[in-house]
Amino acid sequence: MNKVNNRLYFYENYFQSLNNLLTFKNLPQSIIFSGQAGLGKKTFLLHFFAFHLLNSSEKEDIFKGFHYS
Repeated sequence: MNKVNNRLYFYENYFQSLNNLLTFKNLPQSIIFSGQAGLGKKTFLLHFFAFHLLNSSEKEDIFKGFHYS
């Protein structure tokens, strides 16, 4: 069962940016996620961590399925 939602509305760019930083080993030592309650910060991070537990072919399928507005 796939635990990554490819419909993280308004978070696709953040997701890909963090993924690129991690892929190229440029991820900072710490990142602060802040904002109003209910915006989806926790959900975003849970999906991001679940994404990195997938194998490479499953990751490609997720990126193909991203919906951009």
